[in-house]
Amino acid sequence: MKYRYLLSAFSAMLILELTASACLFAQGNLELKTGVVKEITKKGRLTKMTIEDDQGGEYEISLTPKVDFQILAPGDKGFVTKGAYIQGEGVMTNKRIYLSDVTIFVPLSGKKISKRGGIQKAPAQAGRSTNSYLVAGTIVAHQPDEDYPDYELVALREAPRGPYLMLEKNVKITVSTTDTSILPENAKIRMQVIPLRSGKFTLKKATISLTSPLKSDEVLTGKKK
Repeated sequence: MKYRYLLSAFSAMLILELTASACLFAQGNLELKTGVVKEITKKGRLTKMTIEDDQGGEYEISLTPKVDFQILAPGDKGFVTKGAYIQGEGVMTNKRIYLSDVTIFVPLSGKKISKRGGIQKAPAQAGRSTNSYLVAGTIVAHQPDEDYPDYELVALREAPRGPYLMLEKNVKITVSTTDTSILPENAKIRMQVIPLRSGKFTLKKATISLTSPLKSDEVLTGKKK
């Protein structure tokens, strides 16, 4: 019963998020802004950023809990570790889900990922396998597969009886974090905003995509080499 509830909650949460964004764009209420981060300031738990947009304008944004903020960067297999939160889409074969592309969420020090997880059959879509599944959850165990040692066998807390995940040999790993201390100068930022009559806007989502890979032995230990 608990497992079934987790699946339903995960599916409902994903559908609501995608539907809400689609509706805002369709209604013309959501606009895209791009720019670079010029300065980062912190006061208590609040982080603020000074942004220079593509037209040369400069303004400040606040990363409140209501803003969906994330920093994305390539990562290595060291991020696949017990306690990490993993998300991706894979294909079910012989009761195992094979993934070639996953995202690992890395929380700030002392914090936990509050996302719900589960394994849900992916909605029908042109070009998508009928055996595709959306997976998300906390890793409780992982090891090289006995029959295919180049593949990493992963078990999720949300699916104690399986199916297990199989990360392919050359799996693409994207790291998602909110740790602004890792940002280089003039990092590019992409924002989804709701414009207001005053010329200002309400920030809904902000994403910074880095090209330089993050090293698990530095990020997870907090020690740069």
